[in-house]
Amino acid sequence: MSIEKDNQFLKNFIDEAGLDEKTNLNSKLEDLGWDSLAVITAIAVFDEVYSITLNAEELEGCTNLQDIVNLSKR
Repeated sequence: MSIEKDNQFLKNFIDEAGLDEKTNLNSKLEDLGWDSLAVITAIAVFDEVYSITLNAEELEGCTNLQDIVNLSKR
């Protein structure tokens, strides 16, 4: 996938989750208030941007937003 899509995922996730604009792909999920709503938001935005449907279990090993983006490259 392209860097453009990765940046689109980040922008859309920040907008949908109401996060600070300083949030970046290296931001730790625990620092972002990662909860069940954030998981649902990440899944929805990921599907919208990459046209790949994830499930919550696939996000379990992720510690930052880059880990989520990397799921698009498998």
